[in-house]
Amino acid sequence: MDLRVTPRASAERIAGVAADEAGIARLKLAVTAAPEAGRANDAVIRLLAKSWGWPKTAFVLRAGAAGRRKTVHVAGDYAALAGHLDRWLDRWLDQVPGGKS
Repeated sequence: MDLRVTPRASAERIAGVAADEAGIARLKLAVTAAPEAGRANDAVIRLLAKSWGWPKTAFVLRAGAAGRRKTVHVAGDYAALAGHLDRWLDRWLDQVPGGKS
């Protein structure tokens, strides 16, 4: 999963999805932690785990430890994870203005 992370944000949240300059869709996250000593990376894992109700141990940072663009591997049963993420996305879209048409 590709991410775009904003550290030192005022609140932790999943802010949506946006394409980067290469056209790669990235999930936009904001975390309050500073990008020092891996704190922001740890906050990303905690935010994803808490938001999706998935164990923190299921998330592994694969690329981008020192940058805003990150790639995270999510371990587990693909079908269960896909179903879980579909339900989460439906709930998330219900909460954002203009989320569902």
